[in-house]
Order: sequence, then structure tokens, then C-alpha cells
Amino acid sequence: MFIVEGLTPDAAMSDVVIGALVRAGGIGVLASPEDPRLGLSRLSRLAREGSADLTTRSLAASDVGPAVRSTLEAGGPSDALVVVVGSLDVPAGADMVIVAEGNPSDLLAGVGRPRGLTSDTTRQAGVVADVDVPATILAFLGLPADPVGAVIRIEGPPPTDLFDRAVDHRRIALPLGLVVLALGIGSLVVGVAMILLRIRSRVARSTVAVLGLFAVALWVALVPASLLPSLESPVLLPGLLLMGGLLTVAALIGGRADHTMAVVVVAGGGLALLVIDGFLGWPTEVTPLLGGGAVVGVRFYGLGNSESGIVLAGAVLVAARLRPRPGVGLLAATGLFAGLPFLGSDLGGGITLFAVAGLWYGWRVRGRLDPVAAGIGAAAGLIGATVLLIAHTLWPSPTHVARAVEAGGVVGTFGDRFISNLRTTTAIWPVWLTVIGLAVWGVVAGRMGGPFRRMLGRDPRWRVGVVVLAIGGMIGYVMNDTYGMAAVAFAFVSAAMVYPALRWTSD
Repeated sequence: MFIVEGLTPDAAMSDVVIGALVRAGGIGVLASPEDPRLGLSRLSRLAREGSADLTTRSLAASDVGPAVRSTLEAGGPSDALVVVVGSLDVPAGADMVIVAEGNPSDLLAGVGRPRGLTSDTTRQAGVVADVDVPATILAFLGLPADPVGAVIRIEGPPPTDLFDRAVDHRRIALPLGLVVLALGIGSLVVGVAMILLRIRSRVARSTVAVLGLFAVALWVALVPASLLPSLESPVLLPGLLLMGGLLTVAALIGGRADHTMAVVVVAGGGLALLVIDGFLGWPTEVTPLLGGGAVVGVRFYGLGNSESGIVLAGAVLVAARLRPRPGVGLLAATGLFAGLPFLGSDLGGGITLFAVAGLWYGWRVRGRLDPVAAGIGAAAGLIGATVLLIAHTLWPSPTHVARAVEAGGVVGTFGDRFISNLRTTTAIWPVWLTVIGLAVWGVVAGRMGGPFRRMLGRDPRWRVGVVVLAIGGMIGYVMNDTYGMAAVAFAFVSAAMVYPALRWTSD
């Protein structure tokens, strides 16, 4: 195993020796990179116990080719496994891995075309996880398998374009998200101020309302924007603005008679996009602009936590336009979509949606929000969690959920993830405002407070939808290991409260 600083994919494939390894084996993006030295002492101990030879070296990029050649030419076993871990020139740590197995002379000859790598951990062509490296070494040495990680296998072409896309994704995703967030928070603050101060300017209120609607439309537009041919600014920004603008126009048209419908169109459009994405194999989750994704190892496949917020908002606000029982059915169906291992594979999101479906039944079907309705919601969440955990355990291809539960147990895994979420939220303290904001909106909508009374009184179903969405966002914060679901839910709850309140007053 060779750990190399500053080795790029182009330099690796153009090197005579390393290029031969890529042709004899394959090359892939190494996601969720930690220090490759972590765990090597354990691997070395296991290798000694198994009477196997494990050699690790840290080198500069210019030295790796000669070092690999001298090692393979030095003689030894007839079958060798060579792993080269390299890092790109971006703040992301180890970002590339080359794996080749075979006779040393064949590895140095390296005939054929370059190939790619993948694993059952990522389910993504050209992408492997950092935990797959020790799993592959252990399997080669014939030692007991690691419960975390899967054996890397050679499959498909080399992910040449994905390396470039990964760099662009790391550079643009965070600042772009901050700009969209700033637009949403700015329009929210101004809009609430206009409502509380009873500013009557029709033009001003309508302008702020449309800007707020456009901000949540941009959250949705970030999903398909992840598939644009390039993630560089000259391509990405016009494409994102165009998609967000078109969704906003569609929402304005759909909400001409009933302004709450404008928010439903945006949220429902997001739900529809993610359902299509899921049945296509989650192509947007490789480099998602909502954060995380396969190339950084936050979520290799399935529904990301931020995307779960869009699913939650879409399901709840669409359900608010349906009769009670079909609404419960929609929410339960989205719970299965979010949590099943062959679809969303997001356990926390699935549990949240099942709990919301139970709460929806308790309030909309029974006709009141009380401790019994809360108990129905809790029971539905527990039943949903049981069903989803069984599905992940029985699914033939181990999922990240099944591996985590196997390694740490259900209670231990949940505790670790929740503590991690608290630490992340504390490190980015403004996120607490979204969690607190969900509670505030829930109370205001539940009590039909102050200047929002008229808007909420027009349709009791909308009030139920806003309160349940706020509660669902808070449940999602607890159930997931990041704040993404809660933050996106807050954006949609805010739009559901402020946009119609501004527009109806301005009419």
C-alpha cells in the first residue's frame, strides 16, 4: 500500500508504472477520506498473525512509480495486491485509489484499457469508500472480514470526468448553498417585518413574497442542477436560476386563486423530482448541490438528509390538499420510499415520515390534536422503524444502515449519530435558529397567532399541514445524523406561513 501526496489522476495514468497498474486493475474516486494511516497498525497486526506480508509506504508523487516498480521486482509472492492512495490538490484529503491484483510481472506490464473501481458500499460506478480499502486488504490476505466496508472490485471505465466534477463540487456547493440560504433568510426577515408592522404597500409585499417563494424554489432546483454538464459557475448559475425561475412561475400560476397552492406546487415539484431521481438510481446524489453525496462519502446512494426535508415538505403540503385518509396513505408511502434499502435507504427520514403519517391520522382523521394523536404518531414511527430495520437486515446487499447497526447496535448507533448531530449543530450555531424556528412556527400556527390568523383561518387543512410539517422537521432533526432535514423543513414552513400571508393582504 502506497500513500502519495499530490498525485492527480492524470499524473497517475500518464506514469509508466502507475498507468500500468490502472490498466491491470482500476482507478476510482476515494470517498469519505480519512487519514489512510488510520487502521494500518491493526491491519499490520492481522497480517502478522496470518503470516502475510503487508507493506505500507508514504511517498511523494514523483517517487511512487519507482517505488512500486522496485517493490514488485524485488521478488516475493506470485500474487500481489497493490493499493495506491493519492490526494488531489484540494482540501479534501485522500481522494483517489488505484487497486491492482495479480502476478507482479503482469501488473508491471499492464496491458489493455484503464478501468474503474466500485464496491457494494457505494453502489456507484467509479466510487469506493475509505472503509473499503482495509476490507479489500483483509480479503486478499484471507483474514476475517471487516463488518464495515466491502471488497473493491474492478468495473466499468475509469471515472475521469468524475474527478474533475468532484473538485468543482467541493468548491461550489458550500458557497452556493450559503447564497441560497441568505436569500431565503433575507426575504423571510423582511416579510415577517412587513406583516408585523402592517406595511400595506401592495408592490412591496408582493415583491418580497415572490422572492421568498423563489428562494425555496431554488432549494428544489438544486436537485436537478446537480446533473448539469458542468458544475462550473458559467454553466451552473444560469441553469440554476432558470430552473428556479420556471418553478416559481409555475407556482405563481398554480396559486392565482389560492396562494397556498403556490407553496404546494414548489414542494410537490420537489417531491416529484426526487421520486423520479430515486427510480432512476439517484444520479443527483453523486455530486448533490444540497450537500454531502457520494464523492465526499456523506451518502453514497439513496436519499440525503437535506433531500429528505424536501420529501417531507412535499408529502405534508400535498397531503394538506387531499382528503384525510388519502393524505395518510401518501405520507406512509413516502415513508417507505425514503427508508427502504432499494429506494431512499434513509432510515431517519423514513421513520420521520411514518411518525408524521401517524400524527396526520390522529389529527386529520380523528379530528383533533391531543395526546392520543401524539401517541399514534409515536407508535407509527416505532412500527416504521421496525419494518425498515428488518428490510435493511434482510436485503441481500448490505446497506450502510445494516453495517452501522451490525457494528454498533440500534441504540448505540442512534446515540452516536445524535451526538454527532449535536456537535455539528453546535459548531455551526446559526443552525439552532432553524430548529428553534420550527418550534416557533408550530406554536404560532397551532394557536393561529396574531397577524397570521386570517390566512390560517381560510383553510383549516393548511394550518394542520404547517403544524405537522414543523413537528416533522423537529422529529427529523432527532432521527437523522445531520441538521439538513430540519433546515429544509424550516424553509418550507416559513414559506407556507409568510408567502400566503403577504399575498392575501396585498390582494
